[in-house]
Amino acid sequence: MIFTTFPTLLVASAASGIALAPRIVIGDICGVAEWVLGHSVWTHELADDDVFQRMSDAIRRQIPDMPSRGAMSQESATWQQLAADLVTRHGETVSLARGAGVRGESPLASLMRLVPGADVIAVTPPAEGSGDDD
Repeated sequence: MIFTTFPTLLVASAASGIALAPRIVIGDICGVAEWVLGHSVWTHELADDDVFQRMSDAIRRQIPDMPSRGAMSQESATWQQLAADLVTRHGETVSLARGAGVRGESPLASLMRLVPGADVIAVTPPAEGSGDDD
C-alpha cells in the first residue's frame, strides 16, 4: 500500500463536509477525495451524495473516529472544539492509504446527471503548435 500524509483538519473536513479550519480550499478536498478513492474527482462531484459518502467511508475505514456528516450534532459544542479535539487525538497530520477505485462515469456525465437540463459544452483545446492558441 502507498500512504501519504494530509493535515488532520483537512481530512476531517473532507470526511464531514464541514470546514474545520479557516483556510480549507476545495481543491485540497478534491486531493483527499482523489487519494482515498483512487481516481480523479472533479469539484462538482463533491456535491454528489454517492461520491461524498464513498470518500467519507474510505476515510473513516482508515481513521474510524473521523467525523461524519452529523459531526456537529455529537459531543463537540462548536466546530472549533471538534477541530481541537481531533488535533489532540491525531496530531497535525494523519496518514492515509491510496484507494484503488475506478470512475463509474465520466466527469461530464456526472455533471449532466447532477445538473439536469443544463447546457454542458465540452471544449477541446487546440492542438499544441496548431497556431490557434494565440
